[in-house]
Parts: sequence; C-alpha cells; structure tokens
Amino acid sequence: NNGLSFMVWIGRAAEPNLIQALFGVHSLEGIDAGVLRLEAQPGDGDFKKRVCNIISALRHEHPGGSYQQLQFFKEGDPLESRFRFALVEDRASFNGGSFSYDEYVQHCQRMAQSN
Repeated sequence: NNGLSFMVWIGRAAEPNLIQALFGVHSLEGIDAGVLRLEAQPGDGDFKKRVCNIISALRHEHPGGSYQQLQFFKEGDPLESRFRFALVEDRASFNGGSFSYDEYVQHCQRMAQSN
C-alpha cells in the first residue's frame, strides 16, 4: 500500500489452487499482470470472498476517501521492478531506540558477542 494503490506481488511458486480461487485460472503463465482483476462475483468461493472483504476494509480505512487501485506484479515480469522500487523498510520502534532491520541484526550480533 503506497497510499495510491495496493500492490500485490505473485511469485512463480504461488499455489495453483490459490491462483484458481482468486483469478479463475490454473496458472498465470502468459497472462499480463496488468489485466488481472480481483472483484467479488456471485458464486465466488470462500477464500476469494475473504480476500475481497479484506481489500474492501483496507480501502474503507484509507483517509481522504480516494479509491485505491489493486495492482498485481508477477515474479520475473518487466514491471516487477516497479513493485521493488515501492518497497520501504519500516523502522521498528521500541523502548531504547529505533532500528532498521540491518541495524537490528548488527545490534543482536554485538549483544551475542558480548555475552
């Protein structure tokens, strides 16, 4: 979620049953991720309904009332770099400071070495 859209990355090893449940096809091979849609339809299975409900709830909570598009990115596709560019490392905040993941790992290594 970048505030404008929800970005969903789909790996090559995605479970075929999940792909079938969400998109109605057994494989995304040869399908452009830009044409994928995830909209609740009558007769959808429980899993797809739950995923659509989660997305709907997230859209409802979005401040400003703008509708956030759902964008799909497949592993290995040329547009996958757009997805990677949008990734942001959140900093973990807690008593005693705030660390990025790398800083946290270094902190743990220092603590282990001092014991």
